[in-house]
Amino acid sequence: SNRTRMSGFVIKEKKELKTVSVKLLTGERVQIGVNSDTTLGSLKQTIESKLKIKKESQVLFLEKKALVKDSSLLSDLGVTPSSCELSLVISKTTLYIKTLTAREWKMNYDPQMTREELIQRVAGLSGYDQRCVRIIWKGRQSWYETDTLQSFNEREHGKRGEDVFFFKESGERFTVMHAVFRVTQV
Repeated sequence: SNRTRMSGFVIKEKKELKTVSVKLLTGERVQIGVNSDTTLGSLKQTIESKLKIKKESQVLFLEKKALVKDSSLLSDLGVTPSSCELSLVISKTTLYIKTLTAREWKMNYDPQMTREELIQRVAGLSGYDQRCVRIIWKGRQSWYETDTLQSFNEREHGKRGEDVFFFKESGERFTVMHAVFRVTQV
């Protein structure tokens, strides 16, 4: 049957279009058409094309709770056209650097940061010589000399469709890299 239950009311025609209201930081609202098949990811894509805000940098909140699983149906997240005003937040991204000895450093993620700058930062924080520092990002470590974080991510993760960014319930977007220190005995 193509009757789809949507939190309390029944939509007889599966593709019936409703609108949800998305509130921007500026206070203005954008109306976006959704139906019972709309996922959070496809809603974000619509917002991206309407407002030119990258899908990765938007977090949508429903009553102060961050909605973070892009594959979820809106109806499963409790978003119904009647109840719904979503707030849109453009998130900054945090970069966590973890070591095998459970040390952790936190910095702002900058996609234009070069491999060189990253290694210098980690060497400074850890006290190791930068020649000893290796950075692994979600299992990948084939850095080119000229890489920025963005170019490395696009080449090593993007082609495989791997997402290296995650969200906390607070809406904070973050990624984790691991630093390994190779100390050669003299």
